[in-house]
Amino acid sequence: MSRHLYAFFLMGLLAVTVEARPFKSEAREAILIDLTTGTILYEKEADKLVPPSSMSKIMTVYMVLTELKKGRLSLEDTFQVSKKA
Repeated sequence: MSRHLYAFFLMGLLAVTVEARPFKSEAREAILIDLTTGTILYEKEADKLVPPSSMSKIMTVYMVLTELKKGRLSLEDTFQVSKKA
């Protein structure tokens, strides 16, 4: 295949669009965000105020351990927590 024909073929493949399929979640509340663009891809009751879930706790621990590993946080650091929190 010549280079021009090959390039034309690749351009045709890149022009193909993928049809989005509907997404449903059985979760009571959910939000799916593209972190690259900040685009909300899916939301269900995303503005509803709910208490923290286990996932929130897991992510908090993950973030703390990551910062400890990077040296930006130490076990001696303290934080103020509001009464509301």
